[in-house]
Amino acid sequence: MAYVHDLYSYMEYAAGNVNENSTVFRGTLYEYSVQRVLTNHFGALDVVRRGRAGDKGVDLTGYWNSAVDSEKQISFFVQCKSSAAKLNGRLFREMAGVYNLHASKSTSSLVIVASPSLMTQNSLKEFQRLTVPLVYCRIEYVLPVFDGKLQQYWSAAVEDGTAVYSILANGIATKLLEENGLSIKQDHMLRLDPLHDMVQNSVKATVGVA
Repeated sequence: MAYVHDLYSYMEYAAGNVNENSTVFRGTLYEYSVQRVLTNHFGALDVVRRGRAGDKGVDLTGYWNSAVDSEKQISFFVQCKSSAAKLNGRLFREMAGVYNLHASKSTSSLVIVASPSLMTQNSLKEFQRLTVPLVYCRIEYVLPVFDGKLQQYWSAAVEDGTAVYSILANGIATKLLEENGLSIKQDHMLRLDPLHDMVQNSVKATVGVA
């Protein structure tokens, strides 16, 4: 296999080698897309893709530096769900289990669920009820296209952050971020969707210093 390390190197490898309609392609592409969003727009560091057989529910890992303690980090574990099906309460209960499996008592950490799909009413209640720090990121599934000028694959929505529709943290995650001088910021904006020849409302969301 060619050296694959990010969204665009995966697209180069996958072109002609992987069925773009397969669940493997969709899942892997989405994981690399989320990796790029977390790094470029959420200020996350050392975001590494872990998703493969036996990953124990973790597709990506990374961390933020605390804004109030230079020696402290907030690590995170990411589960990427590229399916179009709505997220149910069972998923968030499972992610609470992932947190209990991977989190260390000596470090601060949280779990991120990234998906292009919405929550159900039940899953929202579970998300808020659970006593572990959880963050839900609604990130669009975008297939990069080959840009003739750049001579490479490119995803404008991933690069400019408009692939991020929203971020929601439960109470415990919000408190953890605030204690470390971090917060979730969301700015509403309009964007042109050239594929459907229409203007859509979008939310540019980031994680940064409060």
